[in-house]
Amino acid sequence: VVLSNGSSDSPDTSAVAAAGANGTASGGLPGGYGQMQGRPGGMGTAGTVRAIDLEGRSVVLDGGSYSPQVAFAFDQLVLALGSDVNLSRMPGMAEHAHLVRNAGDAMKLRAALIGRMEEANLLDSPDARRALLRFVVEGGGYSGVEVAGQMMDLLRSVCRYYENIRPDEPAVTLIHGGEKLLPMLSPRLADYTGRTLE
Repeated sequence: VVLSNGSSDSPDTSAVAAAGANGTASGGLPGGYGQMQGRPGGMGTAGTVRAIDLEGRSVVLDGGSYSPQVAFAFDQLVLALGSDVNLSRMPGMAEHAHLVRNAGDAMKLRAALIGRMEEANLLDSPDARRALLRFVVEGGGYSGVEVAGQMMDLLRSVCRYYENIRPDEPAVTLIHGGEKLLPMLSPRLADYTGRTLE
């Protein structure tokens, strides 16, 4: 059985339970879970884990308001609960940050950017427009670099539709605590990324 966090909004209650090929679960599993320990064709189901009995080798899962709790037997148990984002590291992040963890979050961020462009287009003062169109992305890993690049591409591509906004007014600043962006890559690729984003 694999238990993984289904939502970082509530990591203590939302989980996905996946059973191996013994047929005790229903639904499909994403990449690789079904192949664990040589058990092809593993199946899965989503719900809230209510109890784990290590001695009895079972997991009790609550599937929702209209289904009973179900117990899954297991030979091996893997806990993969993920992590939560710590917004307290930087003042103001909890109140103002847009977390991007999935496609839905990306769509919300896109809507927020377009909303800012709409507002800025109504302002006469270039300084006021610049203040409204300055964005900060925190984190120079894969996600932060991708989000910053996509934001800048979006802002540049839609700028032509706003007659009061000059192309140099929207800006995205990427901040990173390390010496280089993408520290997991070679120095050559990290340097190239930094130059491309400037």
